[in-house]
Amino acid sequence: MQLDVLGRAYTKGALRSALSGILYAVRIDRVLGGDELAFVRDAFAQHYKGGDARLATANVGVRWAGYPGFVFVLPDGSVVEPSIRYMGSTSHIDRVTKRLRKIVDDDTRAHRREHQTCSCGAPGQHTDHVSPTFAELRDAWLARADVEQIEAAFDRTTMRHVLRWRPTGVDLVPLWLAYHREHAKLQTLCVACHKAKTTAHA
Repeated sequence: MQLDVLGRAYTKGALRSALSGILYAVRIDRVLGGDELAFVRDAFAQHYKGGDARLATANVGVRWAGYPGFVFVLPDGSVVEPSIRYMGSTSHIDRVTKRLRKIVDDDTRAHRREHQTCSCGAPGQHTDHVSPTFAELRDAWLARADVEQIEAAFDRTTMRHVLRWRPTGVDLVPLWLAYHREHAKLQTLCVACHKAKTTAHA
């Protein structure tokens, strides 16, 4: 996974190392300026927990009291203290998307068991959403919801997927399953056809 900062590509590890280099370069409390400020702003604004545009215009300092870290002071006076460890981590919509896919796994596997051959005649290995695509189904289902209010996780105690509307605690799993079963159109693809379709849509 390549992360772009000021027009240069970094791996997640390289970006974290570059930010650590700035953080630990001078072990005193200080305000950043110049190239350091531009780099830190752009890195966090684009790649901290999926991106936070507010950080692009913040004043940035380094704090050494207690645990070393960057301190962003936003134009409205509020303070954000992001951690380097979350640089390049997935956004909330990515976490919701992953859970939506996992929830319908049993259905897609069942389709593949019932339809084991690709349209080209080769053995099928992948279950594919024809039209609408999975992303289109997801977007349509989430269209009237504030995605940030959806809790998406896996409960290792119950070994169940969690998809819950935070304001009311409503379980969204059966609602998503019903929607997917009604609207998804699936096909079984062999490895070559799946690769060709993926490449065509890249």
